[in-house]
Amino acid sequence: MELPEILDGLKIKIKETDKLTGLNSRHFGFKNWHNTTLSLLRNLPSAYSNEINDFKRLSFEDTGFHRGNRFFTQTDNTKYREDLGTAADVLEKIVSIKKSEKPKISTVKTSKADAPEETAQTPPVKKPAVKKQGGPVTASVKKAKKPKTSDSVRSPAKTGKASGRKKKPLKE
Repeated sequence: MELPEILDGLKIKIKETDKLTGLNSRHFGFKNWHNTTLSLLRNLPSAYSNEINDFKRLSFEDTGFHRGNRFFTQTDNTKYREDLGTAADVLEKIVSIKKSEKPKISTVKTSKADAPEETAQTPPVKKPAVKKQGGPVTASVKKAKKPKTSDSVRSPAKTGKASGRKKKPLKE
């Protein structure tokens, strides 16, 4: 899918959030909306990864234990409504980023004021250490194995003949 198609799909998903406010996180309509929204978000480029992760973090249900509330009721779905509103905000943010064209990181230095910031962001380059010759050996050294003689080398299995193992005679 191309980016304009994905953003159009996300606009539709934002409009559908109004219909989902009366449902709960276990309703089929919400689950369908959530899965299709996630599939749209997976097709976005990696520049939107922060917003995608914000959407994935939403749980849409209260996972805490509340004493005395054994059964789920519609009045207890405040967490669902809050997360649905947050999801709509995140999707709006993704759609609005496209309109303002997310700035790309440039490798060309434009002014001297940008130079200190860029040097602070680059990690220092490690130089290889100079090896010292001589001195005590700290690593254990294994002795080399002796080459095998032709007598100790096992020959490959012969095909079409009986093995070298003797057979027991049949008892009559």
